[in-house]
Amino acid sequence: MENIDTELFERNLLETFEDAEYKRICELFDCEDEEFYKGVRFTLAYLKAKGTISHSRQEHISDIVERFGGKDKVKEATKTKAIDDVYCWELGKWFNHRYWVEKMEKNHNGVTLRELAIAAKV
Repeated sequence: MENIDTELFERNLLETFEDAEYKRICELFDCEDEEFYKGVRFTLAYLKAKGTISHSRQEHISDIVERFGGKDKVKEATKTKAIDDVYCWELGKWFNHRYWVEKMEKNHNGVTLRELAIAAKV
């Protein structure tokens, strides 16, 4: 994990997302595993702390869902894609996270299924 301000991280962990957000994600993926639940909380707080999910980004998050094709399309993607898979805006294709980080991230823009699911509140 990158070096981030731990105080900021802890504050964001407590303040950013309501408990219902984490539970919604776990329900979405039919997961009752406490470790998965903690992992989702950690990931969301980490993304918020490092600025991936900022306040301004939250304001236009509905635009992201609309750009992708709407809530129904996000829901459909959750049935066939992994939560870490990345949708590339320029190419209109899905890539697994590892390939995205190694080959695509530097030259393309994308959004993870996790971010889409949170934005669409599916």
